[in-house]
Amino acid sequence: MYRSKHQKGYTTSHEVKTTRFRTWKSGKKWLYGATVLTLTASTLLPIGNLAFQPKIEKAQAASVSSGTLVPGNTSYDTGGHTYSGTEFANSSNYALYGKAVVASNWINLVSSTANSVGLGIFNGSVSAISATTGFTLKSTIKVDSGSSLTDFTKSGDAIGVILTGASKAQLAANAQSSQATNDGLGIRGLPNTVFLGRDLYSNLSNGSTGSLTGIDGSATVNGWADGPGVVMAIRNTDSSGTLQAANYPSLGSAAPYSPVTNTQNGTAYTFATDTSYVLGVASPITSSVQEPITVTWTPDATNTASTGYTSGTLTFNLIAQTTSNGALIGASAVNGGTGGYTLTTHTNLQNSLTVGFVGGTGGNYGNLSVSLNGATITGSKGTEPVPINYLNKVTGQPIPSMAQSSITANVNDTIGAALTAPSSTNPDNNTYTYVVPAAPTGYQANSATTTTVIAANPASTTNTSATTVSNFIVGTTNPNALNVRYTPSQQTVLFNWAKASGTTLANLPNQIAYGATGITDASVVTDNPFSNTTLLSSYATALSNAVPTGYNITQISNGTTTVSGATTAATLAAFTSQNPTVGATSTLNTYTVTLTAVSQTATYTYGYTSTALNTPAIPAILTSTGTTGGSVTTPTGYNTSPQIPSGYYISAIYAGTSASGTLISSSTTNGTNAAWPSGQVYAPTGNQYYIQLAPNTVNVTWFISIDPNPDNDPLNVAQGGFTPTVGSILGGSTTTNYQSQVIDNMNSLTGNTLSTTDNVTYTDGATGIKYIVTGYQYQEGTTTTATNSAPTTTYKTFSDLLAAHPYVLAGTKSNRTQLVHLLMTVDQTTITSNSTSGQHVNPATNYIPSSEITSSTDIDGADDDGLSYAINGYNAIVNITGGQTDYWGDATNSLQLSIGTYTENYYALNYLGVQAYTNWLSSHSGGTVSQFLQTLDATSLANDTVTSQTTLEVQDATAITTNNHHIIPRAASYNPSSDLVGASNADGSSVENIGTNPIVNGDAIGVLITDSSGNILWINNSDITLPTNKLQEGTYIENYYALTAQGLVDYTNWQTTTASGGHTVGDFINSGQATTSDYVKPTTELTVTNFVLPFAGGAGNQFLYFMIGLAAFGALGFYFSQRRKAEIDLEVINKEILGKNDNKRSNIYLTSRHTRPYAKIFHTKNRTHLAQAQRKGTNE
Repeated sequence: MYRSKHQKGYTTSHEVKTTRFRTWKSGKKWLYGATVLTLTASTLLPIGNLAFQPKIEKAQAASVSSGTLVPGNTSYDTGGHTYSGTEFANSSNYALYGKAVVASNWINLVSSTANSVGLGIFNGSVSAISATTGFTLKSTIKVDSGSSLTDFTKSGDAIGVILTGASKAQLAANAQSSQATNDGLGIRGLPNTVFLGRDLYSNLSNGSTGSLTGIDGSATVNGWADGPGVVMAIRNTDSSGTLQAANYPSLGSAAPYSPVTNTQNGTAYTFATDTSYVLGVASPITSSVQEPITVTWTPDATNTASTGYTSGTLTFNLIAQTTSNGALIGASAVNGGTGGYTLTTHTNLQNSLTVGFVGGTGGNYGNLSVSLNGATITGSKGTEPVPINYLNKVTGQPIPSMAQSSITANVNDTIGAALTAPSSTNPDNNTYTYVVPAAPTGYQANSATTTTVIAANPASTTNTSATTVSNFIVGTTNPNALNVRYTPSQQTVLFNWAKASGTTLANLPNQIAYGATGITDASVVTDNPFSNTTLLSSYATALSNAVPTGYNITQISNGTTTVSGATTAATLAAFTSQNPTVGATSTLNTYTVTLTAVSQTATYTYGYTSTALNTPAIPAILTSTGTTGGSVTTPTGYNTSPQIPSGYYISAIYAGTSASGTLISSSTTNGTNAAWPSGQVYAPTGNQYYIQLAPNTVNVTWFISIDPNPDNDPLNVAQGGFTPTVGSILGGSTTTNYQSQVIDNMNSLTGNTLSTTDNVTYTDGATGIKYIVTGYQYQEGTTTTATNSAPTTTYKTFSDLLAAHPYVLAGTKSNRTQLVHLLMTVDQTTITSNSTSGQHVNPATNYIPSSEITSSTDIDGADDDGLSYAINGYNAIVNITGGQTDYWGDATNSLQLSIGTYTENYYALNYLGVQAYTNWLSSHSGGTVSQFLQTLDATSLANDTVTSQTTLEVQDATAITTNNHHIIPRAASYNPSSDLVGASNADGSSVENIGTNPIVNGDAIGVLITDSSGNILWINNSDITLPTNKLQEGTYIENYYALTAQGLVDYTNWQTTTASGGHTVGDFINSGQATTSDYVKPTTELTVTNFVLPFAGGAGNQFLYFMIGLAAFGALGFYFSQRRKAEIDLEVINKEILGKNDNKRSNIYLTSRHTRPYAKIFHTKNRTHLAQAQRKGTNE
């Protein structure tokens, strides 16, 4: 209640603002401290120990058995499900929670306490299922503000009836929760709970969020505002305990207010005034009201609700305290009249409902009470099933052979189970007691130690084998179960092995045993799931590990249960999904595990031996299938064509995928397949075979054919062609050149000695006749025919053949796959020259090299044109080398060579050369043979020509001639050059004026004069005059020495090494360093006489001088006379030459050019004069 701040122990009226006022309802936070203290104090005391909670009286005490339970029977029913009607009026039949207390036959839910909830919960339950009766609850509620000055509407938040499926524990907890106070109507937090009563405060805003919309609607509609009110409502929560919202302002803004019903969420509300009247006049304040209420439930004929719920119509009637205005005259009904206010809605209720009364306050509080006087309840009692579970005491798991039993019992009855029935002399505290079944097979007999009964929610700490039946929210765990626990017997689980039909397996795995006689495991007991045992939990791993490789567990069976699978994993998964448990008998615990061989695939990979060349594509991999341990059957056609390429056979078979595997079979004969080895079976792994292929040995045949003229075969080589050369070779190998073998075979047949260095030209060692390889004719194909018929395809060289046919065609063993004709022609081209030239050649000689060629033959062995230098239609070519000379040219060309020794190599084109030169001309038009030969390397030059070699000596032409004999007087001076008659230089040029200019090869001529005894009397150059009287009367030998070209070199070298002494040519000759090649030497015999001129002495000299003078005078006279005559001749010639007649001038010129005056014309002065005259055009 509200109290005045001026209160002095007297309760007075206190006007409270009723429009948009939030202080008390929305501003409740200042009260939370007191609330927390209250809740804390309450939660510390167990509900059962509350002093004001009356003791529940049982309908009966069990002194006899209600029956012996049978597993699987769920039809047990205690009966007594109908209310007498008076139970509702007895306060001892209520449990109190929150602030509720009992006073006489009243339940004071909340007494002047803010923010509180009080619950008075009937110990029984009401059934919503019965379609014939439904149920009806009647009672009276009282709202008292506690002050005559305060209207009853300000006494709290809500008071009314609660319908719920919640358990008492949930109700007790929620009554202490702040979420149920204020606008929670005492039910917020309880799932699927219904409130029917007065909502004393309209919550139309949210103080926490500031929103103008609250749980009861919006303060902005129809002039409504937060505050106390007279709303009567049916409200509920959803499955999560959330209070469903309402919209009170939708009732309207003025009377009459139309009730609002929401069948979607089961809510309904209306205005329910209860104003006091005095003689027809309404009182401004009605401080207290006491109003009868009735709740009626009518189930639908056809239930549309989900399991555990019933659909129907819920009706709530409230009759106001004041139903008439009390007017003395014309009294009228007010506040709903005597029929009161009624709300009706359609909703779903839980089948078994806990019923009672609820009151709640917030900021407004007063006294909220319920009178039980005259309270009634009609209908059926609410019931809940009591499941009886038969469990394995060791594992806690249900015993498969004992299905659950169920007892239908009234809520709040105590249901128990025992090993023996109660009796009058030994009763128990249960409402009903049932005897448990005997222990099943595989379990120990019932006794106090082997079999126990434990309630999931014991009736008390001393009565744990019974439970007090309680409601519970649909969908949550039933708390009313009784668990009968039997002690299982120890068992032995065996796994034995077997083979599936058609499976081959030498040795089965050993038996696997768990339990007493196998692996000791105390948890291997009846009905214990394998997964719960200590060691048996790993049975799947143990079985998997025991399975031989290449096999699968495909079935597990104990005769009762059989599972199958394609693989071990699948079978074990299927078995595990059955949640296998230890059976009650040895038969059930003995499993046969069937093994089936795994399907296996063998692969056959093909390949070739490492030595096989140019092989065809590798054959495709083949496969065959079987099962582990079964014999391997090879695929059809694995060793025949087309799988095996033509020309190949199976040389070896390996276990594996390559030749690095294990050899299991091999062929001993070329061309014969290796046999498939016996005893091959499909292994768990591997099953791979490598089929190694090798080529057959085939034949290659070679012949010799003489081409183009088979008749031209002087050595009878073609005879060898009739006996072919056959080579044995692996198919696919590189094409082999059997040319040398063919030649060897031919030599053997004919006795010839043909040999070669270049595999093109073959020369017979005895005759020198040459055979030339001109090409190769080729034919390919598999045949056994031996023939030398010429193939059609021709290749110039073996390289060309090899490029076109790089490898031998594979074929049937020993068959010929290649035929080659070696084409040859005879080449008897020869050329012969002098080994050493017999000609005396010097640098001035016009030398023709072909003059050295002595003979030659053409290809056919004859000199067809009779010209030794013309061979096969082309002149021989000569290459002259020596010193700095390297001359190439036609051998018939004339040339001059300097001094030296030369090698003349003569080349004549042979058969190959003619062809090569012809080919060369196609890209070198006009090219000569000489030019062609110079493009060849040494090998090609040797192949394309025949040669001969001549050594040529070009001699030094140095020469001098002297007088044979010369007589001089002893007293006269003597110049040896006077005896030089003629000379030529080394290059053959003549030396002019040798007597006055004794120079040969650019150097002086030396002279040595010796007496008859050989003593050298004079050594000097020849141009040095001997002094008079140098020689005495007698005969002397003059040796003249002219240095050759070589002598000049040696002389120069000698001069550089001679430190002192003479350095003349004579000195060089006398030094002993000169060789005969250094000089040429003519000899003159010199005689010195003792001749004296007349008047020798003074008179003689005078006469000599006179004669000299006279001779000089005569010479001068002659000179001047000759000069004058020449000048006269010149004048005549000038006139003739300078005339106008050109022909005349020319004739005179030709006539006069041999005359002495002609020489004068070309004298310097006359040439100048003549030129000037010609320019003037005169005839001077």
